[in-house]
Amino acid sequence: MSRYPQLFWPGLSHHKLHGFSPNPRETASLATKAAPPQEPTPHLEDRPPNLPKVEVRPSKERGLGLFAVERIPAYTRILEDYVLLALKPGEDFQDLIPTYQVLPKDLRTDFDTLNIPPHYGPFGRQLTNKFKALGFPKTEITDMVQVCCRFQSNSFQTSEPEDESSRRDPTELQKGSSSGLFLTAARINHSCTPNAYWHYRPSMGAQIVQSIQDIEAGDEIEIAYFSILQNRAARQQKSKGWGFQCACAACAPDGRSVGKDYEAVVAQVRESHTGFTPVIPGQDISKIIEPQITAWKAAVAHATGSRYPWLALGLPLLYQTQLSRCIMMAHFSTPKSDDEMFFYARSTYEWESKLTGADSPRSRAAKKTLDGLEQRNGMYDLLHGQAPGTHAAARSNKGS
Repeated sequence: MSRYPQLFWPGLSHHKLHGFSPNPRETASLATKAAPPQEPTPHLEDRPPNLPKVEVRPSKERGLGLFAVERIPAYTRILEDYVLLALKPGEDFQDLIPTYQVLPKDLRTDFDTLNIPPHYGPFGRQLTNKFKALGFPKTEITDMVQVCCRFQSNSFQTSEPEDESSRRDPTELQKGSSSGLFLTAARINHSCTPNAYWHYRPSMGAQIVQSIQDIEAGDEIEIAYFSILQNRAARQQKSKGWGFQCACAACAPDGRSVGKDYEAVVAQVRESHTGFTPVIPGQDISKIIEPQITAWKAAVAHATGSRYPWLALGLPLLYQTQLSRCIMMAHFSTPKSDDEMFFYARSTYEWESKLTGADSPRSRAAKKTLDGLEQRNGMYDLLHGQAPGTHAAARSNKGS
């Protein structure tokens, strides 16, 4: 059950190692003893009372999954799942064992129900050889490998890689990043059309899962393990790294479930994230920027529409991209350019707040940018003899 990183924009990406739930009828080649029967995790009963009710139960052809017991409105926090086991930068897999051994029996049993995907055989052999070289007793190595493989295939990365290309395959040995295992979040399955989004809160030591559309009672809660803005072939290749072949609505042949134009829509959103053309002094800015702005507006329309609600995950970066264009154009003294900057900064903050909560690190960073623009507008008011807030209020209303 490993999915690892989820989101798809550099600088805003959140990456996970979290585990795919394989078919329980499949037997991992590493398993030397049967895991206990898979039952709903006991700690779900200890969730904060303000969170919606969810349950772990079988998911069709995907082992276990997390399901809504009651209707969950869009942009609602679903989970606050605290870390059970963790690796920090500089630590290695054998460092998990002492913590695992002192876990309460019920949590250790719950951990032992997590599956090890069949394709983890080479990774397990690599660990076995490593532990032998380190001098661990042969009688302990098998159990150590099982603990480490369960952790690796079911954990989330809790540090952000430098860029999209630094995401590693979930079967590689841990190098220079931190990751944590969260028992309930580890049960959530993947979809390229997710109805929920996750992010890690360092201050809480918790994995937060938030709905991104209305989820009805009985619906399975799904997140993305990797960038949903990749094309279908790339998504299929990514899913193989987690030991499964994605068969979600977006990956159905010919886009039967989401429409034949879906891949073109995804490409437009993806290119609007990265389609930033620098302007060389002396060039006609309008000829370069205007086509990009037209494509950007179409991408935002898709991401804010009701047809593909999961594409809203890309909105913060879309607005950030446009804010960067305004800065690049350096039209700071013109009201039109300033109005746009304020609108894009405010929209970035509003969407971050919806997707991750107003108190998340990403929302606070977006709010800091917005506050900086408002302070700059306040200086504008003083210099032009206007009441404080006049210019900012006018821009805010204009952007609405």
